[in-house]
Amino acid sequence: MSSVFLTAQQTTLATTQSDYPEWHLNRKKYALWYLQLEQQDCIDYCQQLSQHFSDFIIQPMQRQYHITIFVCGFLGQQQVYNDDFSHEQFIQQRKKIAQLNLSPIVLNTANVRSFRSSLFVEIEDSKQILQQLRQQMGLYAQEIRAQYYVPHLSLGIYNNSYSYAQIQAAIDALEQRSFVLTFKQLHFGYYQAQCLQGPLYAEHTLQLD
Repeated sequence: MSSVFLTAQQTTLATTQSDYPEWHLNRKKYALWYLQLEQQDCIDYCQQLSQHFSDFIIQPMQRQYHITIFVCGFLGQQQVYNDDFSHEQFIQQRKKIAQLNLSPIVLNTANVRSFRSSLFVEIEDSKQILQQLRQQMGLYAQEIRAQYYVPHLSLGIYNNSYSYAQIQAAIDALEQRSFVLTFKQLHFGYYQAQCLQGPLYAEHTLQLD
């Protein structure tokens, strides 16, 4: 399997600032399960990183810093296309996750890295909690995913094609920090498909006691 990370032989992939009508087909809500970053010191750090890389990534970045757990697809009452996600599937996932009686989820941040399309802070999930959640959610839906899962906090998507050396030089210039993150809520929500890097809207929140 080829690496999902940017390699020395590659350049980054520029994202066109469009609403991609051929993708959303006039569907509005693109749904996912996620953990939203609430820890202010880490939010401040991510904002500093986004500013450091501001020449490389599309601005503005309105989406809250978060860790995607499971990409559901376009939210609707029924499935018409293969990337649709029905209300019934959500109900099944919600019931299954509630039965797990989850405790707060503790994760560690790792290094700043790059996919071909975006920059991110990698997340260490040493207890494989996120993978366990994904397995349970996957019992009721086929995840919409083009590459294998890497938990991360996205810093932004690239605005142009850049060499590996350019990106790595910017990463090497950083004074990187690490954080222990505790999440007490698990969210199911969506973003507006026509709004590039638009905010997340939570439709359901599960308290982790």
